[in-house]
Amino acid sequence: MPADHDSRLSSLIIENALGYAIFTMDLDGLVTTWSRGAEVILGYSRDEAIGMAFRELFTVPDRELGADMAEIAKAKKNGRAEDTR
Repeated sequence: MPADHDSRLSSLIIENALGYAIFTMDLDGLVTTWSRGAEVILGYSRDEAIGMAFRELFTVPDRELGADMAEIAKAKKNGRAEDTR
């Protein structure tokens, strides 16, 4: 299979996985992509989320405990971070 076909297939799977909030962010912690599942689960439209600071997705108590920074550190170290909340 050509690489572009694999890429399109992966994009379709991610975009249609409504039970998962899948998104990416840049090294500064700003959201760069936002799936339909993220819209459904987290309640922000794609237009609202793109450019949003990742830390805003955490509650104030979680931010005070450093949960947002721990998740960013994990993503930088491993190339991704999975979270179940």
